[in-house]
Amino acid sequence: MTSEKRIRILREVAFWLLVVCAAALSVGVALNKTVDVSFVPINGDFQHYNMFRRLLDGQIPFYDFFNMLGNGVLFTNSALLALVGNTFANSVFCTHVTVSMAGFFIVTVLVFLFVRDKVFSAATALCLALFTHGFDFFYTFPVLSGVPGYQAFLSLLESVFDHVVPLYIMGNASRPLRMTILYTALSVLILAAARLRGTRLGRWYLARGIYARCAINGLFAGLAVLWANDYGVATYMGCSFALFLWLVKRRQWKQVIPGCLAYIAASVSSACLLATAIARGHFLSWLKATMSTSGNLWWYDNIMYDRKPLTLWQFPPFNGDAVVPILFALAVFIALLVVFFRKSDCSIFVTAHIIWLTASFFALYLYCLKDGYEEEYINGFEQYFVFAMLWGAVLAVRFVLRRVTVPQKAVLRAGRAATGVLTAVALLVGTFYTYSSVRHRLTVYAPNEYWVEGLGGNVASFAADLAMTVDRLDGSSLFATYASAVETIRGEFHPAYSDYIIHVFGDEARQNYVDAFREADPDYVSVISRDYTRWEAWVCNANWFFYREFIPNYRYEFRNSYARYLKKTEESNLVDAQIDVQVNRLDDASVELVFTSDVTDRPLILDAALTYSSGFTPARWPELAINRIVSMEGDAEYLYPSEAFDCWFLPNDAEDYPFPVLIEGGVGRVVLKSNPGSCTQLDDVSVDVLGAYDFLLIFGADALAQF
Repeated sequence: MTSEKRIRILREVAFWLLVVCAAALSVGVALNKTVDVSFVPINGDFQHYNMFRRLLDGQIPFYDFFNMLGNGVLFTNSALLALVGNTFANSVFCTHVTVSMAGFFIVTVLVFLFVRDKVFSAATALCLALFTHGFDFFYTFPVLSGVPGYQAFLSLLESVFDHVVPLYIMGNASRPLRMTILYTALSVLILAAARLRGTRLGRWYLARGIYARCAINGLFAGLAVLWANDYGVATYMGCSFALFLWLVKRRQWKQVIPGCLAYIAASVSSACLLATAIARGHFLSWLKATMSTSGNLWWYDNIMYDRKPLTLWQFPPFNGDAVVPILFALAVFIALLVVFFRKSDCSIFVTAHIIWLTASFFALYLYCLKDGYEEEYINGFEQYFVFAMLWGAVLAVRFVLRRVTVPQKAVLRAGRAATGVLTAVALLVGTFYTYSSVRHRLTVYAPNEYWVEGLGGNVASFAADLAMTVDRLDGSSLFATYASAVETIRGEFHPAYSDYIIHVFGDEARQNYVDAFREADPDYVSVISRDYTRWEAWVCNANWFFYREFIPNYRYEFRNSYARYLKKTEESNLVDAQIDVQVNRLDDASVELVFTSDVTDRPLILDAALTYSSGFTPARWPELAINRIVSMEGDAEYLYPSEAFDCWFLPNDAEDYPFPVLIEGGVGRVVLKSNPGSCTQLDDVSVDVLGAYDFLLIFGADALAQF
C-alpha cells in the first residue's frame, strides 16, 4: 500500500470519526436540554411538537393541520421522534439533535467551498459546534483557563464567529434545518462532479441530450421547494440560475429557451407530485396553505418599524450592520460570473458559489420585499464573509511562503499537519465535552416534584400551573390561541387547522379559524396573559378577527402563570354605552381617532370596524419608495406597549377591518398612519363602533393592574 493511499484512508477514517463525534455531541447537548422541558408558551417548542404529534397521529399535513415550518423539519423530526418515543420531552431532544447536526453539516459544506478539504472542513465545523454549545465549558477549561491571554482569545473568537453560532441553535423555528436544503444541493453538485463522472450513472447522465439533462436537473431541483418555503424556494432559484448560465455559456441560443422550459416543466412536475404525496392527494390544500402564507406576512408579521423597509435606502446593503458582507458577496458574485464565462472549463466550485450567492440574494430580497426584514436572512452573508476572510488569510500566508522559497511539498505537509492537529483537537475535546455533557445529564436528571407525566419530563416553570389548569378545566372543552401543554396532557388536538393563532394567514384561513371556533363551541377560551408578555398586545390587535368572537359572552374564570381562561356564560358582556367617534386629520398621511364614552366608571373594550385606503403621492419617486404600509398606534398601554415595539400594522387598504379600542376614563385614542409619511396619503377613513364590552369581566379584574 502506497503512502498516498494510506493517507487517503486515514483521512477518510478521520472524516467519519468527526461526523460520529458531532453526532455524539449533538446527542449530549440534546439530552441536557431535556433535564427541564420548561417551555415558552408563545414560542418554538410546541410550534414544533404540535405538528409532529399530529403527523404521528395519522393526520394529513396541509389538509388536517398547517405545516408552518416546512416538510424538512416536520418529517426529519417526526421520524426520529417515532424511534425514541412520542413525548414532548423527546420532541425537545429530537429538535436539538437535528438542528445541531444541521449546523455541523452547513459549516462543513460552507468551509469546504473555500478550502476544498473535507477533513479540515469537518474539524472546523466540530470545533465551532463545541464553541457554540460550550461557552462556559471553554471559559473554565482546566489548565487553559489560567493561561495569560486565554480569556481574551476566547472573546476574540466569540466576536469573529458571532454570526456562525445561530447555525447550531434551534431558535424558535429550526432555521438551520430549513437551510440544509441549500447546502445539500451544493453537496450533491460537488459530489456528482467529483464522483459520478467516471461511474456508469455519470456516463449515462452525460450521454443524455441537453433537454433530457435539463429535465433531470429540474426533477431534483423541484424537490427542494417542498423542504421549506423560504430556503427551499431560494435553493430552487439558485439552481435555476446556474442552469440558465450553463445553457447561455454553450452559446447555442436556440437551445436556451427549450432547455429552460424542459427544466421548468420537470421541476414543477416533481414539486407538484411530491406535494400531492405529502398531502395525500390534497394538492390544492398544500397550494392554498403555501400561497396564503406568502400573501399575508408583509403587513402581519414583524412589529417594529425598522423591520419594514419602505424606501430603497432602508434595504440591505444600503442599511444595516451587514453592509460590508453583502457588498462583498455582490463583488464575489460578479467576479465569479466573469470567471464562469471566460474559462471554458471552470471549476465546479465556481458554479457552487454562484448557486449559494444567488439563493442567498433571492432569500434576502424576497423576504425583505414580501415579509419584512428579518436579520436571519442577513446572517448567511456574514457567515460567508467570515469564512472567505479566513480563507483569504490562508492564501496570503501561502503566497508569502512561496515567495520566501519554501518548497511546495513543505507547504503541503504543513497544511496536512495543521489539519491533523485540528482534527485531533476537535476529536479529543469533542469526546471529552460529550462525555462531560452526558455524565452531567445522568447525574442531575431524575423525575422530581416537577415531573409532568403527559409531557414526559420535568417542567420546573409550569408543573404546578399545568396541574391546576388541567384540574380546573376538568374535562371541559378548550379553544386556545396558543395550543401547547394543556392540550398535550389531555391528549387533545386544537379544533382549528392552526395550533397557533399567529399561523392563521389570509382571509380564507381566518374565516376557517372562526368557523372552527363556532363549530367547537368550547366551554373555555384561553389567551396569553398580557402581563406575561408584551407580545399579547400585538396578538390581540392583529388577530382581533378572533377575539371579537368570544368577547360577547365569555368571562374570565381563572389564570395560570402565562394564560387566562375565559368561560362561556349565558350572560352578555355588552355595555349600554353611548360612544362618540371624532376623526381628526393630522396631515395627509395620518388621522387621529378619538373615542369618548358616557360610561366612565369602568374600562371598555370596543369592537370597531375601520375603512380606509392609502396610496403613494408623486413624492414617491424622489424618496425612492418601494413599499408602503399602514400602522396604528395608541395611548392605551395595554394594547400599545411603549417598550420594545411601536405599533401594529394593517393592510394598505381595508373595508370594515375589525380592530379593538380600549377606553379608560371614558376616552380612547388611536392614530392611523400611512408610511412613509413623506410620500403616501391616507384617504376615505371611516369608523363604525359595533359594540362596547366590559373589559374587566372578559379579561379579569387584575388585567390592567400594571398598565
